[in-house]
Amino acid sequence: MKALISSVEPVASGYRVAQVATDDMTFVVAEGLFWVDCANDTVADQFYFDPVTQQIIPVPPAKEAAPKKTLAEQILASPTDLAALKQALGL
Repeated sequence: MKALISSVEPVASGYRVAQVATDDMTFVVAEGLFWVDCANDTVADQFYFDPVTQQIIPVPPAKEAAPKKTLAEQILASPTDLAALKQALGL
């Protein structure tokens, strides 16, 4: 198997795996692209090529963003803000 690496598309600390093909299905590519050997389980866009180690590595999972809090949750989460709100409301 071969992985087509795009050196103009940075991913993590390397370059994007743009396509995966069997050895007999590779083709001449433009500047900025090159083929490297890869494992059979390599999947385009789920792996990247590390130029330092010359290895193909899985792309790390994206960090999930914390769910947004409602205004009420934000106010209740901060006792100093709650006290200021009570004072402003005359409570």
